[in-house]
Amino acid sequence: MLNALSSITALPGFSKLVNQFIGSESYPFGHHAASNAALNMMVRVVALDLEEQGVNVLLVHPGTVATEVSSAKAGQNGAITVDESVETVLKVVASAQIGKGQEIIRSQDGSVIPCTQSQVMSTSYLIIGANRGIGFGFIRQLALRPNTTVYASYRTAAKSTELIDFSRAHENVVLLSLDMTDEKSVKQAANELKRHTASIDVAIFNAGVQSYLGDVLETPPSVYLQHYEQNVVGPLILTQAFVPFLLASQSARRALVYLSTAAGSISSLPAINGTVTSMYDAKSYPVGHYATSKAALNTLGRVVALELERKGVSVLLVHPGMVSTDLSAMQVGQNGAVSVEHSVRTMLQVIESAPLGKGQEGILKQDGSIIAW
Repeated sequence: MLNALSSITALPGFSKLVNQFIGSESYPFGHHAASNAALNMMVRVVALDLEEQGVNVLLVHPGTVATEVSSAKAGQNGAITVDESVETVLKVVASAQIGKGQEIIRSQDGSVIPCTQSQVMSTSYLIIGANRGIGFGFIRQLALRPNTTVYASYRTAAKSTELIDFSRAHENVVLLSLDMTDEKSVKQAANELKRHTASIDVAIFNAGVQSYLGDVLETPPSVYLQHYEQNVVGPLILTQAFVPFLLASQSARRALVYLSTAAGSISSLPAINGTVTSMYDAKSYPVGHYATSKAALNTLGRVVALELERKGVSVLLVHPGMVSTDLSAMQVGQNGAVSVEHSVRTMLQVIESAPLGKGQEGILKQDGSIIAW
């Protein structure tokens, strides 16, 4: 079990992170980093012998973990609980390729930390709807990765103070202001993005709305129009504006990700109906407007995939799970709800390990399983 500080190539980025974390002016853990770098080499030497005999040898970083010997608290500076760390480390260990020499340190989220300069690859992400909840969760986790640039969108500055403050403390987070249902606004944001980069590797469209509860027979048509505009037309406008950046990327894992929901699955509706009506203490299905808009988003995603997957861009529709956010009345553990940190970490694992260019057979759950359309 290793600390990411032992990666020589990632040292500059981690130095800034550590200095922010403990308020130091210089790198305070050089002795620790040096000893773990030596451990990296020793383990790789051991692997030369053991992997020929069918024994896997892995170097794994558990993440920034809140423990009794750590000053970190869960959720602070990206710190996670011991249980969350152990769960994801076990997933990484169980899914590692057998007998393949490891040239990187595996992070607990399934991503990789380079050990040598030749393996340093810069990765860029575009996160739409990044000012709170799941979107901000993506920013907090991705910003801590070495050699990673994150472009984060928000709609109004007054409701995005936490994101703005976070970007000031992390130079690899670049902010874009846009309203995804306004074509002019999105085009302006795309032009602003061009000032920073000609390409992005992964785009995650997180923004959407669920702002009404009501029986389908009593819900005003205007509510359906509002949700369709936000959850379908908005993502379409974003797709048209930002896909050129994905096509310009040289990454082998280019991906366009739409955050969907199990509620958008027609085949799962009977089962979901019972859960949702119970959750909201409703007599009938109270979010038909939301479900229909997400079913339309699923179809939009698959239509886009027909064009992009033959050009080497994967298109994924991902269900984040039942997540405890500011917009949800759920608490962690209630009705199976998970924390934003847990949801984002597992979604990144799914996104970064999904088969390339393969037509999706359903909505991807954050645990890697499939929900039929």
